[in-house]
Formats: sequence, C-alpha cells, structure tokens
Amino acid sequence: MLLACVPVVLRRATSLELLKDSDTNFLIFKLNEYNNPLRWFTHDWPLENHFYRPISTLVFEADNRLHPGNSQAFGLTNALICVACILATAWFATEVKRSLLAGVVAAWLASMWTLGGWFFGTWWQILANYIPFLILFLTVVRGVQERRVRWTSIVTALGSFFVFASLSNVGTNLSAHTMYWIPGRTATVMTLFAMVSMAAYVRFERLGASQSAAPPPTSLDEPATRTSTQNSGTSRTGWGWFALSCVSCVLALGSYEQAVMMPFVIFLLGVILRTQRTQTRFAFQLAFWMILLGYILIRLQFIPLGPSKYQAQQFRSGPGLWLDLFNYLFPSLMDLRTSWTAITTGFILIISGTFWGPMFAFVGNVSAWVSLRKSWIICALPLVMATLAYLPMSFLSQFGHYHYWPAMILTTFVIGLFESYWPLIVSAVSPRVVQAPQRSDRAPGSLPRL
Repeated sequence: MLLACVPVVLRRATSLELLKDSDTNFLIFKLNEYNNPLRWFTHDWPLENHFYRPISTLVFEADNRLHPGNSQAFGLTNALICVACILATAWFATEVKRSLLAGVVAAWLASMWTLGGWFFGTWWQILANYIPFLILFLTVVRGVQERRVRWTSIVTALGSFFVFASLSNVGTNLSAHTMYWIPGRTATVMTLFAMVSMAAYVRFERLGASQSAAPPPTSLDEPATRTSTQNSGTSRTGWGWFALSCVSCVLALGSYEQAVMMPFVIFLLGVILRTQRTQTRFAFQLAFWMILLGYILIRLQFIPLGPSKYQAQQFRSGPGLWLDLFNYLFPSLMDLRTSWTAITTGFILIISGTFWGPMFAFVGNVSAWVSLRKSWIICALPLVMATLAYLPMSFLSQFGHYHYWPAMILTTFVIGLFESYWPLIVSAVSPRVVQAPQRSDRAPGSLPRL
C-alpha cells in the first residue's frame, strides 16, 4: 500500500507559481490579514463566498505559518493529503471486502487515478483495451469447436469491454485540482475524513453486529483451515471505532460541503454489510443524521442563507447535469451522445470508429449488467454510493476535485466488479461441462468408460 503512494509523492507540485493563482493568493492574504485560526469556526472561510470550512482552512493556516511563501512546501502538503486519502481508501476496501489484497488493489487504483495514469505509462491502457478482444476471440473459437453458439458466453465476452474499461473509469483529470491546485485540498481533506469515517463504521459493525446463519455448505465451498477466516461467534462492541467514525464525519463536514452526503453513504454501507450476512444495526446511524442536523444549524448561525455571487455563477442546469450523473451509473450514455454527434455531423462517419466505438462501449455496458444478473446488487451498491457522493456537486460547474471522493469509493466498485465477473469470463472461454454417465452400480469402478 505504501509503495502505491510513492508515485504520488514523486509527482507532487513543485512549480514556483503555485501561490500566484488568484484564489490562492487572496486566500493567503486573508489568512495573514486576520491572523486568527479560530476565526474560521465562527465566520465565512477566507474567500468569503458563503462556505463554512473551518477544518480545511486550518490546513492552509498550518502551511502558511510553517513555511510562508514556500510554494513547493504547499505542493508537498497537497501530495501528502492525497497519500493519506489513498491509504484511507485502502483501509476502507480492506474492511468492506474483508481482504488485504483488496486493500492493496484499491491503493494502486486510487494512486493511478489520482495521477491520471501518467506515472504508470500506457501499457495498462493497452491491456485494458485489447484483453476483451482476446476474450471475445477465445469465446468465438470455443463456440466453433463445439459447433454451438453459446449466446450467454458471447454476451459475457462483450461485457468484458466494460469491465476492463472500468480500470480507467475516472475520466476527469483529478490531479489538476487536487495535487496541482492549492485550494483543491478542501475536497481532499474532506475525502480523507470521509473515507476514515466509512472504514471505521464498517469496522464497528464487523466487530459488534451479529451474523446471520451461513447457508448450508456445498461441495464447492473451500474447506476450513487454520489460516482461513472464521467467525468466532463472540461479539465485541468496538465503540472506539464508532466514535472515530462520528468524529471523522464531523471533520469531513467542517472541511467541505460535499460531505453532507455522509449519512446517505453510511446507510448504503449498512445495506452492503447486510448482503454479507452482517446484521447491520441501522439505529446507530441516527448519530450521523444528528451530526448533519447539527452542522446545518451551526452553518445557519455563521453563514448567510442566500447564495453568494460566486455560488450563483457556479450553479448550472440542463442536460449536462444529468449526463454527468448518469456517467457514474451508466457511463456508455455519454458514448451514445458521441455516436449521435457523429451521425449529425456527417453520414460518412458511420463507417468510422467515431460512431462504432461508442456503440460498442454501450453494448459492452449493457452486456456486463445482463451477465451479472445473479450478483448485480454486489456491484451496483458501491456504484450508487459513489453517485450519491457526487450528487450535490453535479449542480455546479465542474472541477476535478468534485470527483475525488466518488473516485475513492469507485475503487471498491471496480474490485467487486472483477471479483464477480472473472468466473463468468472463465466459464465463457472454457469447454462445456460434460455430464457424467449414470452408474450401473454403486460399487467402485462401475462407471462406464467414455
């Protein structure tokens, strides 16, 4: 996990122009003018555009006091916050999937998305683009050999295009507004506390909630060994983890407004745990709703109710808003828009990849969900959770840091998607199961020769 953070530190912002950005320059000016860190708990934040962000503002205060005017130090702080987010995401994935390997994969995914894939080159994109073609080819070859087209296998192979494309699911350049833009740390600080709160909550439920009865064992279940995970049947309360979750939720709300979705996300986490036989104690989630109510009341005390001039400029409506939302739930809808543009631009483009590429992506997206008919809920819940995390920011003109918290949640979606889809791919390219003939007798050696 720590190794995945090394590229983020290496690619940190080092430009001497970092502090000359208009927002950053004015923010630092206000910090120096008031010279009172406690002020931000009872007033608007330094840019004075009706935002209540005392916690993330303290991070600016710390940088400004420790190394004033040092843009490289500010850039290093931005990178270290992203590193902390990556580690928190790894912890969250480990808790949700109950697998250390899932945490390692989540860390590398989060690191790759944070950097826009630059550090990792293009080799992984080539694999993600061409492996599905190999799967489709092997599926067709298998059908030819068996002289029978298995349409379920073909659909599964087509769905693999969406599955592998999910490795680069975050199309927004996150690094531009998280690592290389100083004010973007408002969102990354919030993401850090939000991911810690979510991971600690899952830990709390894992330790204290009871487990529903396991289904009867089958011949395909792995045997229990000394190294396998077993439920001891004892229940520990884990109140410390619940306190950490609540405190982190408070800090997230005090960092950035996007955290108002925390109670909704926590509720979906409880539903995910229910699918894993953990009897989620939803009554405890009332604490997060009370925290949100308290935040709203405090905000009303110190921040004007009406929108500022900046906020009025940033609000948006229209099809772009809904397309961005559906880009989380159903990414190929954006691709269909590209195909439609190709048709209206010129009929000749129908024979080009400009038309067929997006259409192929749409077919892959639909095919993946059709193939996941037995386990779609496992993949859909983290996807809905990421969409909810992005929801309040969809009504504003877009910046990359709006997608950072949803992106960290999407790492769990990608892991679950591959976990559920890989057996389907293996089945699609494998020969059909041959039914063993009936025994003429129960005695050993009575099975007829084929």
